[in-house]
Amino acid sequence: MPRIRRIRRKKPRAGSVWKKLLLWGVLGLLVLAAAVVAGSYLYVRAYLKSDGFLAMLEQSAVDDMNVETARIDPLDWDGSGIRCGGVTMEGHEFLTSLQARNIETEFSRWELLKRAFVITSVNIAELKLRLAPVPFRFREKPEGARSWAEENILPDTFRLEKGSIDSLSVSYGEVGQLYVLDGTRVESAYDAGSSQYRFEMQGGRLLLPFKGCPEFSLMSGTAQFNHASRRVNVPSCRLTTAAGGYLDIKGDWDGSSSSWTANMVVNGVPASSVLEDHWKKHVQGSVSGGIDLRGGRDGVTHVAGLARLQGGMLTGLPVLDRLALFCGSSRFRNLPLHEASAQFTYQESAWHISNILVESENLVRVEGWLEIGKGGGADRKAAGGAAGRRPVESSSGVFRCVFRFPPGSGRQSGVGQCEYRRDAGQSVGGLVRAAHQGGGKPPDGNRNGQGG
Repeated sequence: MPRIRRIRRKKPRAGSVWKKLLLWGVLGLLVLAAAVVAGSYLYVRAYLKSDGFLAMLEQSAVDDMNVETARIDPLDWDGSGIRCGGVTMEGHEFLTSLQARNIETEFSRWELLKRAFVITSVNIAELKLRLAPVPFRFREKPEGARSWAEENILPDTFRLEKGSIDSLSVSYGEVGQLYVLDGTRVESAYDAGSSQYRFEMQGGRLLLPFKGCPEFSLMSGTAQFNHASRRVNVPSCRLTTAAGGYLDIKGDWDGSSSSWTANMVVNGVPASSVLEDHWKKHVQGSVSGGIDLRGGRDGVTHVAGLARLQGGMLTGLPVLDRLALFCGSSRFRNLPLHEASAQFTYQESAWHISNILVESENLVRVEGWLEIGKGGGADRKAAGGAAGRRPVESSSGVFRCVFRFPPGSGRQSGVGQCEYRRDAGQSVGGLVRAAHQGGGKPPDGNRNGQGG
């Protein structure tokens, strides 16, 4: 009779049961956490597009930027970045208009745990700003009790590490006195050491409200912005013109007072691009020199500089025709200039032009000074770029001219000189005194120099 063997079942150990329960519990918590995260993500995405959140955000923009209205398109959040179709703001103080299109941002989620909202990168396809020449100020907010979330959870630090703008357009000033930068690409980075934002700019065009100033193209530029002091510093900027030549600019702008300073170095800019139309056919050559400017809310208040005309040529001027008749030589009708320079300042609504020197070797040399606008006769907006429609009523100047008679002109000697003066209240033009040697009359009057 066969023996029947009993099979003993092993009892599960108490420790393995707890391990299984712990494993299933952890898996359950992970599933629950994933569900919570997914639900929170969907909730946040929906909340960012809600009318209530956008209304709160628009009101914050109105308060922080000190504007009258703000409109923000619904936001799209993918977990680590926020996208917005556009932002529009309108105001009546420093920021009168802002239009931004296609904004994409990336931010650090880990920095949120430290209550810091750090945008690691932002890109704006197009940004248009219109600024008025008044101090920028934040709108004062009524102080009230902060909520528990504001005190303990919400970020209390904001920082932008880097950003870019594909097309930036900025206009500053009043109608008729606008400084315009249009279509410039900008890249920015935050310097933690100096607490400054650094901007690199390239491309676009620059329009300045100075009379006779050409349109410039921005080759490259660097700017630094300090948020605490509200100052903008431009350590380097190079502009070019379509006709040739360039300008190097350095400057500083104080946002609290709207005051600014600028230093310009001009090199090889064709004279035809800075002269008025009726002078372009009479003056040839290229302009070089340096200019220091200061201004504020009322526009340009001070201008000082030195200008030189290189490779210059004067042609087709009536005074040259008179000089050619007087000297008996047609060489004076087209006058090559070996030296042409002057210093100038603009203060108290008057232009002061000094150390004027115009020389054509072995033909003529002119020295003198000139003041325009002193006493309020000149248009006070001339320095700001608006063309003065009123004639200059108050001006004065003294010029000394030395010219040589070319061989074969019929003159017995080779040197003559004259002085010209025009003062406020006197008749236009005329030679005050002329001294010459040889036959003939002075170029505009009788032998004693009393011209018409």
